[in-house]
Amino acid sequence: MTDDFPPILFLDIATTTGWCEGAPGARPESGTLRLCKTGGADAEAFGGLLRWLGDRLTARRYLRVVFEAPVGPGMDLAGVTNWKTKRRLIGLCAVAEAVAHSTGHPVFEASAITIRKHVLGSGRPAEPKKAVMAAMRLSGFDPKDDNEADAIAGWIYACSVTERQSMPLLRGAQ
Repeated sequence: MTDDFPPILFLDIATTTGWCEGAPGARPESGTLRLCKTGGADAEAFGGLLRWLGDRLTARRYLRVVFEAPVGPGMDLAGVTNWKTKRRLIGLCAVAEAVAHSTGHPVFEASAITIRKHVLGSGRPAEPKKAVMAAMRLSGFDPKDDNEADAIAGWIYACSVTERQSMPLLRGAQ
């Protein structure tokens, strides 16, 4: 990461959260984090994110924290129709927003369709997860799963918006 520009943290928030951080123009670090065991209660997942993100945001200063919007156009098309899943995703995003706010970090959200349109040229590919994985690998990254690939794609998008100094593409979550 470069010393002249603070890093951006992007989160693809779910029970298995993909994350990517780095300064625009630098090689980012990325990975995945399992917030709770399979079948764990919402409170376990919320607590897992609260601890991990709280530690990260107190240890380091970020230019901004950006996460993939939990709902929006295409969510039901992607097969996420279960209300329990939607509740967990919205709750996890609320936790991320609260932690970022309480540690003084600007927080934004970006839609999956906007991110995919930026990195793929189309917001609605036939197989979004496979398309993003392939695109990230073609770009020289080595994501271990689709969560990490989505986080890398989101980070690329967030950096491009930052570098242009044109924040209208990101909607402030505050």
